[in-house]
Amino acid sequence: MESPRVKYLRWKTEFEKTQFDETINNPNLSPEELWTLTEKNFNAWRKKHDYPKLLKSFNDKFPTFMDWKNEFEITDEQIMECSITNFISPKKLSKDNFLYLLERTFEEKKRLIVSYYDLIETKSRFHGYKESFVLLKKFVSYYDWCKQKGIKSNLFNIKSRQAPGHQLEKVWLDTGYELLKMGGISAPVNGFGILLRGKHLEFVNLCGLNLEGKINFGEEGNLSFSYCAIDKLFCNKLDMPLLDFEYSTITDLQITDSQIQNWRFWECTTTGDIVNSKLRMVNIFGGQFTPFYKDTTILDFNADHKGHPHINFSYTYSNLKKLYADQGDDTKATEYFIKEREFYREFAKGWRKVVKTISYFYWGYGKKPERIIYIAFGTILLCALIYFLFPTSINPIDQDKSILDSIYFSTVTFTTLGYGDLSPLGWLRIVALLEAFFGALSIGFIVAGFSNTKY
Repeated sequence: MESPRVKYLRWKTEFEKTQFDETINNPNLSPEELWTLTEKNFNAWRKKHDYPKLLKSFNDKFPTFMDWKNEFEITDEQIMECSITNFISPKKLSKDNFLYLLERTFEEKKRLIVSYYDLIETKSRFHGYKESFVLLKKFVSYYDWCKQKGIKSNLFNIKSRQAPGHQLEKVWLDTGYELLKMGGISAPVNGFGILLRGKHLEFVNLCGLNLEGKINFGEEGNLSFSYCAIDKLFCNKLDMPLLDFEYSTITDLQITDSQIQNWRFWECTTTGDIVNSKLRMVNIFGGQFTPFYKDTTILDFNADHKGHPHINFSYTYSNLKKLYADQGDDTKATEYFIKEREFYREFAKGWRKVVKTISYFYWGYGKKPERIIYIAFGTILLCALIYFLFPTSINPIDQDKSILDSIYFSTVTFTTLGYGDLSPLGWLRIVALLEAFFGALSIGFIVAGFSNTKY
């Protein structure tokens, strides 16, 4: 007797085949119909009706795109098979820019994949199943290739819109390609609140998409966006984890009364309003993230501009600093205060950069005064060593001076106590003078640092 699981998988296979037969030859599917396609059927439909137009627009508009394909002998068919994003996006979090196009065989079924690593020697990740890989080519992504050659090229550059802000909004790239329309509706879910069909969406118009209620991911796959126009994304009373945005525009994002968790924004342009919501474990890497927050709680935010193209990222740091300070989380507020100041230091020049650098290492722009204590101890010990090495330059000359005497003399000099039982002679007076001056400054900075609570 078949188990429910086996019956479900057989039904799923039959349903997918029936859906494929009914939709594959229809070039004008509605947004609702596109959302309800399985990921396999969705990709097959795009390969037949949409991806060829997109790649032709790249080939016609950007000669460099053709040069890149010719250099690595990459075909449009290979790009469509493995998703465009895998071929054009910069390689993340790696000094090695090479990618690997592999033919994967799993249970006698073959498919092409793009990997960060050569998987030929990799053992099967699925116990009891046969899995093998054949390396077809080693290549560099289009954007990394352009960067190496000093070429400026942006494949995702929105040129024009029709009916902006309306649910029927259309969006065109500067290549003349119209982004596939899948916005202006509510993402479909089943009776269990599970997203009906998960997908990796790239070069898609999702303007006016509505996400509402509790949405989970099931066997149909997760949802991620790359190189998409997602303006006017409405999230109302949304409880939806695990959402990825990459290289997309998300202007006028509207999040209200929602629980957001494990969302990632990778080099996206994000503006809008976040009201009466709770955001947890959100990661922001580069780009622009400047929404307005009201009555919103944030937890475990991670924002960083280093190594990424960024637009006015200091505003992102400033907002997070203020939000954490208002919540009473001084540790995270301090973290983003320092990141904000470091952003300014990165672009400072000349003497201003020198001053900011000293301020950072000396006391963390006033937010890490404990550093001064470590520096003070280090200064006292260093000067004590100098005094110990030149005992005849300390009065009284005829008195033997131990290392403890040298530490004592250095300490009273640094703290400007000056008891007078020991005193420097000759050039050592300059050392003592500098130590006393630095000590007086340090004590003042310690008091200022520990009393400063403003951000």
